[in-house]
Amino acid sequence: MVIALLLAGAPAAWGQGLADLWNGRAKWELAAERVGGDFTLHCLSILPQDGTLLGYYIANYTTSDGRWRMGVGRARSDDGISWTDEGRLLSVGATGAWDDRVASFPGIWKDGDTWYLVYEGAADDIGSSPGDVGLATSADGRNFTKHPGNPILKHEKTGWERVNIGTPSLYKEKGTWYLFYHGYDGTLCHIGVASGTDLTKLTKSAANPIIPAGAERGAWDAGATGKRSAIVKEGELYYLAFEGRTPLPDSTARWSTGLARSRTLTSGWSKCPLNPVIPVTPGGFGNDAPELLRHRDAWLLYVRSPGANATDVFKLAMKPKAPPAPRAAAGSAPAPQD
Repeated sequence: MVIALLLAGAPAAWGQGLADLWNGRAKWELAAERVGGDFTLHCLSILPQDGTLLGYYIANYTTSDGRWRMGVGRARSDDGISWTDEGRLLSVGATGAWDDRVASFPGIWKDGDTWYLVYEGAADDIGSSPGDVGLATSADGRNFTKHPGNPILKHEKTGWERVNIGTPSLYKEKGTWYLFYHGYDGTLCHIGVASGTDLTKLTKSAANPIIPAGAERGAWDAGATGKRSAIVKEGELYYLAFEGRTPLPDSTARWSTGLARSRTLTSGWSKCPLNPVIPVTPGGFGNDAPELLRHRDAWLLYVRSPGANATDVFKLAMKPKAPPAPRAAAGSAPAPQD
């Protein structure tokens, strides 16, 4: 059930841009909570299409023999708040395939007439396929064919991504693809990127991990930086929202979302000094797996609802200006100085 929240006393105009959020002039205000809870809408990758938003999400399901699996579903919205489910459109591979357990955590992009869906795949045989990135394409955004050369991006055997990679997201500019992903070493999770003119021949950035987990003791993201939003560009800067958490275990860690920006995509990312930009959970999943976009002149931030596989929606609002300091009465003595 969607519970819309009336923002009593909120400013009439929404925030002008992400730079206002970065500089502390704007803030995220909760606009709706537990959206799509009846069909577990969460971990969104959203594509604006002809005035409509198409949201690709984690679609959990059980096979005929009782095995739990993770695929990809799609939902549709006009206003960004109310969503209509269109069902599952990507399922796991056949038994023995590299993605026979998980084919989910979608990242969607449309280039020309072709829809590109990158996803995290993993197998029941974790030793052979613990988590890599696959590709599926479509002519209509609903019927996808997995690439025969999957996975298109594999984890390394050593270093910061030696256990697995996943939660991919796509961006394309001037003929170059950028595939962002998390890498996990068994303790910490960080964000990396690979790029190239062909999605099946990507090169990982020498600057990886480009957004590492927080190095400061007690940092809100000291345990992980992981799933992130689509890239959005404002002026000369690229922005993304990313999830972070305190150290393991995932189930009791405190989660939230922060903002990062860069001028170059493959390096030079800095975290907003005001992170996290929404509340931190008291413990357990929530306020994570963000998606960020501008729709109908409003900036929207989507995150997983705390304690539920549903989605909370935030809108960016300008902070009210502080009232001017009272002026001294005429003829009064000046205030003492320290």
